[in-house]
Amino acid sequence: MVVLIPALFLGYFLVPTFFCVSCKNDVISTYNVPNGKLVVFERNCGATSGYAIHASFIEAGGVLPDEAGNIIRAWARGVGVLYGKNLSIEYAAGHVLKVTAAKDVNIETFFPESKLPVSRVEIIRVDSEEV
Repeated sequence: MVVLIPALFLGYFLVPTFFCVSCKNDVISTYNVPNGKLVVFERNCGATSGYAIHASFIEAGGVLPDEAGNIIRAWARGVGVLYGKNLSIEYAAGHVLKVTAAKDVNIETFFPESKLPVSRVEIIRVDSEEV
């Protein structure tokens, strides 16, 4: 019983540390848009998840937060989404966000604020070799 109590006590504090998921955002491209910037980035949350590509609107003077994208999130099973191989994102004339993606890439779009400088998201599906 004496050994069990310290083991439980240490386990209570150490286990969350070992299983804590830490994600890293790596910027791929940045577009200057009205009232801020549009940032396309790769989000990597460790060995047990594939790579994902996200896009966020950042207000003028702001920095990319350590969180998921607020406009687009794209992922695929296995290795995940590789920018330039099975997905590309560009900001086009008329405030259009143009997403070209392989057929197996899952894409979620969000419009959390009316002030976003994106009037619409255009998704074009292609074979992965064509992106």
